[in-house]
Amino acid sequence: VVSLSTTLVLVVVVSALLAWLVRSEQGSRWLLEQGLMLSPVTIEASGISGTLAEGLDIQSLTIALPAAEVRARAIKFSWSPASLLEGIVDINNARIAELSVDVVTSEQPKDPDNDPDQDRLFWLQIPLQIVIESGRLDRLRIEAAEFENLNLVGSIGHGRLDIETLAARTAGVDLQINGELAGPAPGRLEADASWQIPAENLNGSGSFSGDINELGFTQVANVPETVNFTGTIFDLFQSPSLRGVADWPGLRVPVETMLYSKAGRVSVSSDFRSAHLDGNSIIVLEGWPEAPVQLKALVDLQGISIETYSIETLGGQVSGSGQIDYADGLQGQLAIDGTQIDTALLHSNLPGWLGFEASLQIESVDNFSIDVKTANARITDIDLTGQARVHWRKGKPSAVDARIDAGANRLTADIKLGTELAGTINASAPELATLSPGLTGSLNASVSLGGSLEKPRGRVTANAVSVSY
Repeated sequence: VVSLSTTLVLVVVVSALLAWLVRSEQGSRWLLEQGLMLSPVTIEASGISGTLAEGLDIQSLTIALPAAEVRARAIKFSWSPASLLEGIVDINNARIAELSVDVVTSEQPKDPDNDPDQDRLFWLQIPLQIVIESGRLDRLRIEAAEFENLNLVGSIGHGRLDIETLAARTAGVDLQINGELAGPAPGRLEADASWQIPAENLNGSGSFSGDINELGFTQVANVPETVNFTGTIFDLFQSPSLRGVADWPGLRVPVETMLYSKAGRVSVSSDFRSAHLDGNSIIVLEGWPEAPVQLKALVDLQGISIETYSIETLGGQVSGSGQIDYADGLQGQLAIDGTQIDTALLHSNLPGWLGFEASLQIESVDNFSIDVKTANARITDIDLTGQARVHWRKGKPSAVDARIDAGANRLTADIKLGTELAGTINASAPELATLSPGLTGSLNASVSLGGSLEKPRGRVTANAVSVSY
């Protein structure tokens, strides 16, 4: 009887102590601090308030892991302590204002007998099942990548991470993910994901499947035409890289343009900071015949460096290289070299060929210029050379400066195309016979321009000597 009474007293005392620990702020703080001290990793917490029974607030939390340092600010969560009897930590509601993850790089060489890669998924091996019924993270930063408004429902423990739903926003992109990650290391991921960019009316979806060190993916993007993207992501958790292929039956750039890409295929190789592109397509410019295109380029968040491009068009080829920057507005330059262009395809009455060396100079989306450094042509058996420079301002031609030579004959133009039309066109033809068989004599003429594009005016002066045909 004494033993039974003693046992009952102990049960009452222990129950009262546990109730005090989980229902009082002092007891809850003591339990949490003792738990942090027993953790196999370094954990520091400050600003702890509330109770384990009704919910806790933690102002700041720092966790030092072998491969990363995690910092959290303004943590609030509530849970169901009774679920511990079933080996489950049931978190009813959790919210973190800010979570930062910084990867710790080690200068020590890898020990093949003690490779930290083998422990990369140690955090999955929690001997409890942690269930998150509702989790919200206002801001997440992993190195340079930032995410906003993360909402999570899922669980972790016993070697598995289950994501029922995960919604997030990063760089204007809304993401939705569900799936599972299972250990042991390197781990296997099976997940479905969808995304959309509301500002650009773009969206896509797909799946990820495979080993973390070699993760296959399939994505379909709607831009709004369909682009299929398949490939493999390597070493996702340490130094991720990607190799894949994008292809499409037809694609129009998602801005106002007359350019259309037909039947394209591009190989992509990326380290998630930049991407190498190598591909081909058929482009269609409204009013022009289809033209096969090949491209090699390097793309990053700052711009695109075009190693080489070539377009088979008008019986010849246009090719070049260049750099287009778009991080702070659109700027850049592009070499444009044409060879063996069939001029009869431009106009049936102008049989011959054309070659040129030119460059496109981009100051902004609306302001740019084309500089034709040299042009050589043979049209209707006449040899021509020339140079030209054309400016666009606010999307409209604003100035033309050109010169065309045919033997000793020359045509020049210096025209300003603003709200008012101004400039001159001069023709000096001391050898008219060069321009057409049977034509003789010489001619000098000048046209002074005025008025506007809608209502142009001109004054012509000419001097002809012994002209006959």
